[in-house]
Amino acid sequence: MPALNANTAIRLVPFVPQLVLPTVRMWRRAFERAMQLPLSGGPDADYEGQVSYLRSQLVDHELTHVLHPRSPRVLGFMAQQGDEVVHLYLDASLQRQGVGSALLQQAKQRSPSGLQLYTFARNTGARAFYAAHGFSEVAFGRAEATDNPWATAPDQLQDVLLRWAP
Repeated sequence: MPALNANTAIRLVPFVPQLVLPTVRMWRRAFERAMQLPLSGGPDADYEGQVSYLRSQLVDHELTHVLHPRSPRVLGFMAQQGDEVVHLYLDASLQRQGVGSALLQQAKQRSPSGLQLYTFARNTGARAFYAAHGFSEVAFGRAEATDNPWATAPDQLQDVLLRWAP
């Protein structure tokens, strides 16, 4: 596939409900890659919990899809609620091409007085990305194990609160 970038080849569109399952598949691949977990996204993978979460829990968020320019292929998504970026995930093929930066710019325009978000401490790529975009790490905590069944040890659940202020 030819290189895609934020300026010429992607589409940032409001969330498309018909693309929930492809979104969850991309989300799972991106998450597992970022967290250095074994990939579980085969044809028989259980996506039901994440599909339900996306359909029900994120309905009051501003959702943005990143779509391929010539197809409905989901390349990423961002969920924002007020000043919090709740999720930002990209297909690995789009990392380091300005797409995540375009999504963060959109989030900053929606919340010009500041943003906050959480990422897992072990997700060093995300932490470096957000630091490069002016976010500061302000607190460390621990995510709930019940919300993260992938975790096999408590240290995997350490998370980081990051904030950006103009």
